[in-house]
Amino acid sequence: TMASPAFVAYAKQGSSDLAVGTLSNPGSPVWEDTLSDQHDYPRVPCTAGGINNVRTRTGVKGQPLFFSEYGIGSAVDLWRAARHFEQEHAEGSEDAQYLRDKLDRFLADWKDWRLDETFARPEDFFMASLKKMAGQRTLCLNAIRSNPNIVAHNLTGANDHVLCGEGLTTLFRELKPGTIDAIFDGWYPLRWCLFAESAHIAKGGTVHLEAVLANEDVLAPGDYPAHLQVIGPRMTRAMERTFTVTIPPRTGATNEPPFAKLWFSEDVAINGPAGEYTFLATFERGAAAAGGSTTFYVSDPADLPSVSAEAVLWGDDPKTAQWLTAHGVHTRSFVPGAPSAKREVILAAPKAPAPGGAAAFRELAARMAAGSTVVFLSPEVFAQGDRPTAWLPLKEKGTAKPIRGWLYLKDEWSKAHPIFDGLPSGGLMDY
Repeated sequence: TMASPAFVAYAKQGSSDLAVGTLSNPGSPVWEDTLSDQHDYPRVPCTAGGINNVRTRTGVKGQPLFFSEYGIGSAVDLWRAARHFEQEHAEGSEDAQYLRDKLDRFLADWKDWRLDETFARPEDFFMASLKKMAGQRTLCLNAIRSNPNIVAHNLTGANDHVLCGEGLTTLFRELKPGTIDAIFDGWYPLRWCLFAESAHIAKGGTVHLEAVLANEDVLAPGDYPAHLQVIGPRMTRAMERTFTVTIPPRTGATNEPPFAKLWFSEDVAINGPAGEYTFLATFERGAAAAGGSTTFYVSDPADLPSVSAEAVLWGDDPKTAQWLTAHGVHTRSFVPGAPSAKREVILAAPKAPAPGGAAAFRELAARMAAGSTVVFLSPEVFAQGDRPTAWLPLKEKGTAKPIRGWLYLKDEWSKAHPIFDGLPSGGLMDY
């Protein structure tokens, strides 16, 4: 098939036949190996390395890059999907039965895990997941738009078409909250792409800030004054910078300006109050850019609750002991024998103390029965051979498996609970 007026893309992801090209220009009867076709799904939560990989990846042999797949999804709104099928009197359809089974399993977990202590209704959990996706889409598009090598992108995906949460819309074509705003902003022809790393720092630490301008031939040659700010709680102004974006004249048909260019890169010390900070970029004259905003967080160790209780260390874990001592927490080693009359807070190391096995866990169980609280710092301690939960002190042990979050991700939540005292909790966790 000839492409007119544009080219036809041929996805060769994973192909070992390097003679097969990626496009055919108008009028050409053959595939032409002039465009690199790649797709990738970094892990979620996105690490600095994952974002940098998207920002800097290049095509094979220096070719322009068609980033043919990339995106971050959400949960499937099982509650609303079930109601839609009921509304259409289609509960007996194959899709309806599949999703209803998943909803029934979720509702069982809802009851067992007492999620009603964190979310008023089951549908509120799903709505929180759908709302979170817009910010993740913006993060994706920041990385893509800041890479001058990417000349085309096919996003994942238009809708939840395979009964998963990868779409901008649900199975019933309902827009997920904030989606259109994120896509409109992300693909604006003139856009500031801002980055702040690390996303969470301690007061007095430094954050690395970068500002990239994505410009699809919007600005005419000339000088454009720009202003950068970092604004914290109570309008704290942690940084102010002004500079000039200069667009040079074009000197020939082949001298095309890049799709994106880095204009600011600096480590900035933050000594203001704890809370959310916003890194902002704006043109002061001559240019109307989208984007121009990203956030990071600052915590003040002085705001954390003091710990007056003694912690008992069960198992050999010198790094944890050193960390606790450095943070003013008094510790002592677990001593086998009759349980203390005093309730204890016991921190269990990744490896049980000698002799290990049943004897070690029997001692620990006796302390639990006497009212002590045990915090297990690693699931590794429960493993025996090929049974990852062999020593888990529960009747129903289940199993332990890693879940790799990527396009299809999980939504972690935390309860309002003493173990999270002084930390944000009571809802979905913020990456």
